[in-house]
Amino acid sequence: MGLWKRRTRPESMEELTAAYERAEAEANTPAMVEALIDIACACEARSAGRGVRHAIDTAAALAAEAEDPALIERVRSMDAALDCAAHRA
Repeated sequence: MGLWKRRTRPESMEELTAAYERAEAEANTPAMVEALIDIACACEARSAGRGVRHAIDTAAALAAEAEDPALIERVRSMDAALDCAAHRA
C-alpha cells in the first residue's frame, strides 16, 4: 500500500483540484496545504514526478508564508516520504 492510501481521499485529479480550490476560496491555508499534499500523492501514484514537485513546492511556500511550524513540518515530512518512495520505485 503506497503513500496515496494513507487515508480516504478523492479518487480523481478533478476532485483533488476541486478540494484545493474550495480551500483557496475559503482562504484556509491548512486545507490548501493538505489538498496539495493529496495532489502530490496522487501524482506520485501516477508516476507524474513533475506534478509531485510542483504540488510539494507550492505547499511548502504556503506553509512558510503562514509561518505555521506544524504545516512546515508536515510538508517536509511528506516531501521526504515521497522522495523515499520515488527512490524505491
